[in-house]
Amino acid sequence: MRSNPLPRARLALLLMLSIAPVGCAPTLVKLSPPVADLAVEKKPVMPVEAITDDTVAAQYSSDVEGWGDKGWAAVARLCRWAQANKMPHPDCPAP
Repeated sequence: MRSNPLPRARLALLLMLSIAPVGCAPTLVKLSPPVADLAVEKKPVMPVEAITDDTVAAQYSSDVEGWGDKGWAAVARLCRWAQANKMPHPDCPAP
């Protein structure tokens, strides 16, 4: 029995058309922000000694300030990620 070339030609054309758009597709939006910026760091716990020891209190204050600075730096990176991916965002601070 002789095969019909038309169905094979159609199959070849369909395969080429299904593969071609992948290479020509526009860049896809990255669907998730950097994982490191989604990690939650616990707030430092004030040691009992900070009540009576100024050095311990100053260290605790410094630790809390550093914790807050890291958190807001992550928010700024998430803002720039949203901006780069054409998503709604507030005005983002420069890096």
